Amino acid sequence: MKINSFNIITIIISIVALVISYLSWSVSKQSLDYEIGKDSAINTPAIKEIIDSTKITYKLNNASELQNLNVTFPKSISDENININTKPIELYKNPIESLAKIYLRNKLSLKDSTSIVGTFSIPVMMSYSVIVYGQPHILRENRLLVFKINYYDNVENVEYSNSFLIKRAGYPLLRHYYFTGPFTEPLGKKVQNQDLIDVQELLESQLKDIAENLNK
Repeated sequence: MKINSFNIITIIISIVALVISYLSWSVSKQSLDYEIGKDSAINTPAIKEIIDSTKITYKLNNASELQNLNVTFPKSISDENININTKPIELYKNPIESLAKIYLRNKLSLKDSTSIVGTFSIPVMMSYSVIVYGQPHILRENRLLVFKINYYDNVENVEYSNSFLIKRAGYPLLRHYYFTGPFTEPLGKKVQNQDLIDVQELLESQLKDIAENLNK
C-alpha cells in the first residue's frame, strides 16, 4: 500500500500532539501532587505543649481537635505507656521527671565532688487521635523529652523543659513482608506486633546514642 506525503505529515503531527499532551498532563500532575503535598503539610496538625510549674497541657498547632494521647517510652525507661483519654489532655511533670531521674541515677558515674549541669533527653513515640475537617485521623510523632539536669554534692535536680520533634512517623513504622494463610495469625495482628518491636528498636537506639554522651 502506498502512503503519500500527506498521510506521513498527518501521522507526524498526531505523534507530536500526543507527546505535547502527555507532557502537559505530566506537568499538571506534578503541580497537583505539589499542591496536595503542600496542603497536607499545612493541614496536618502537630503537637503543641503549654508548660507550667506542675503540668504539661497538649494541644494542636491548628484548629484541629485533639482527642487523646499515648506516649511510648523505651523499655529501658519504662514498660508502661502513658494514656491520656480525658480532656484537657494534660500530663503532670513529676512522673516523667522521676523516670528520668531513676535512669540517670543508674547511668551516671557520680562521686561526692561530681557536678553536672546540662540537659538530658528521652526519646518517645507520641500517638494521638485528631479530628480534621470532621474526619478522624491517628498520627504519630517521634519526639525528645528534654530535661534540665543539675547534679552537685549528691543533690539531684531534674526538671522537664520541653519536647522536640524529631520526625513524624507512620503506621506501621517500617515495611515488612508477611506470610499469611488460613492457619496463621491475622495479618493485622502481625503488623501490630512487628510495629511494637520496630518502635522499641528505634527508641532504644536513640536512647543509646544519648546515654553514650552522659559520662563524657
